[in-house]
Amino acid sequence: MNPISNYKLSRSIAVAIIATILFAGMYPKRAGTMEYSQPKLYKVATGTWGAAGAEMVVDKSSVKLTFDCANGEIPLTLKNDKKGNFKVEGTYTRRGFGPIRINTPRTSEPVIYEGKVTGRTMSIKITLIATGDFIG
Repeated sequence: MNPISNYKLSRSIAVAIIATILFAGMYPKRAGTMEYSQPKLYKVATGTWGAAGAEMVVDKSSVKLTFDCANGEIPLTLKNDKKGNFKVEGTYTRRGFGPIRINTPRTSEPVIYEGKVTGRTMSIKITLIATGDFIG
């Protein structure tokens, strides 16, 4: 081989190695799966979060929400990304004001709880999955 063809071969190998390193994150972790790497998530601080008419008790394995006219639940550990954002599925059960009728069962509705934690402040949005309606 002459020096020019060795240079071309070395350059081609270097380009292939760099391309492999740059694009490695775009492929599935395991062959044949659609499992991709996820961003690192952090547990939201346990304890009681709240405002007028709303209380959210974050436990290590679930979240209970109480509003003036409803209850909610997130049946898993609440985690956010490094920017403080979270988006999880849970349930929302409407209640009425005043006495509760015996023969009127309450039904839970699946919802998306989406929010952001910034320091000691949390904002949260609740959306019905079935209709996409914004609850609050």
